[in-house]
Amino acid sequence: MVLLLLLATVASCYWTRYPELVETHLGLLEGLAADGRDMVQAGYGSRLHTGEIERFDYPLERAQQFAEISRRRWPDRGSLKLFDEVLAEYAGVLKLLREASADPSNSVKFSLAVAVGQLELGAAGTRMELLRESGESPR
Repeated sequence: MVLLLLLATVASCYWTRYPELVETHLGLLEGLAADGRDMVQAGYGSRLHTGEIERFDYPLERAQQFAEISRRRWPDRGSLKLFDEVLAEYAGVLKLLREASADPSNSVKFSLAVAVGQLELGAAGTRMELLRESGESPR
């Protein structure tokens, strides 16, 4: 009985923290995408070897796990659908970072800058939807 109560308490804490957890993932993914873009723009793209790029992969894996768990609870939640789009944008950024490690051309740099901009717009849209869902007005 105590174990059941403990599990219910942990689960309810997780669900009440959904907006905070989404924001944490968004902030981390935005920051890493910008860091990668900045490294490539500064001419360090060729230094992004496999080990360096892997540090960009793990946060995506964790965010995808979070989204999968959340989808079980709220399959139709608007902010979650937008969050999924941000995850796809981040996956695109990772692909371009891998390309930049082999070919740090201006074309790849430009594509990466555009992809990071799209990710940032998607993150802003997700935040707006979180506010709408919570009943708060945007500031």
